[in-house]
Amino acid sequence: MISLINLLKNYYFLIKSSKHRHIHSILFICKGNICRSPFAERLTKKLRPELKVYSAGTDVKISKSPPKTAIIASEKFNIDMSTHLSKPLTKDVLLESQLVIIMELSQYKNIVDFGCSVKNRIILLSFFHPSLTKKFKIEDPYGKDIREFERCFCDIKLCLKNLLRII
Repeated sequence: MISLINLLKNYYFLIKSSKHRHIHSILFICKGNICRSPFAERLTKKLRPELKVYSAGTDVKISKSPPKTAIIASEKFNIDMSTHLSKPLTKDVLLESQLVIIMELSQYKNIVDFGCSVKNRIILLSFFHPSLTKKFKIEDPYGKDIREFERCFCDIKLCLKNLLRII
């Protein structure tokens, strides 16, 4: 419950503060860094090329490519994920990022466990989607069919458009 309260405070601060206009680096985090966060990273780079954008996974043991389904679905959004290789979350990339965007609430604890003082930079991406705010997550499409990937990527795209309007 405390993590949700912290995330809501961070969201409120981002929306209300004039300081958010100085954000120049964003880190997207998901579990495996093969579906959601790399799509968000590449779409953000396309929409806002002046930003430094990274992605990482909380559970990456070995570097992997996205599943074929993710690559095919991303192409429908004019995003090429075919060259992506998953990266583990590191302390360095956390400290370098001004805004840390997670796909689900459980990832908050993974970040806090690193011992970095970045709690005030973490936001749930779903806060920027009108119908996902109560679910507190962008559903992981891994292992599902192409329609689930397309739905997930569509949700991410809507969230990013709303987020990028304010930073």
